[in-house]
Amino acid sequence: MGPAPAQERRSGGAKRRSEDQGLIGPHPRTPPPRPKKNPWRSPGRPTAGAAAAACDDDPATADEAVSVAKSYVGAKAPVIGQDCVQLHGGIGVTWEHDLHLFLRRIGLGRALYGTPEEHRRRITDLLVAA
Repeated sequence: MGPAPAQERRSGGAKRRSEDQGLIGPHPRTPPPRPKKNPWRSPGRPTAGAAAAACDDDPATADEAVSVAKSYVGAKAPVIGQDCVQLHGGIGVTWEHDLHLFLRRIGLGRALYGTPEEHRRRITDLLVAA
């Protein structure tokens, strides 16, 4: 049984349903939103991994690596978080889903560890001093 007979059964059932003595026609199907191919997410993970490795291996270069990771990931995280809320249809800002906790963590990270602009200035200062 392929998709065509299943679709006929669904549309046939919709034509037979009634509400208030009137037939309910088929509802136009709107496709669910598809996640966008996000090119921002790809470089974020290796950048953060390199910063973590620099903290373990060479603490002298860790300042620059951490600021590079924070400036990149910190700028893209709010956009990616809002895309997730849109993709989940708004449930991400309710207590039924943990996405609101990640959005709060993004804001807290900016307050505690600096904004991307502050880290870019720090990178510039480190490069000028070197």
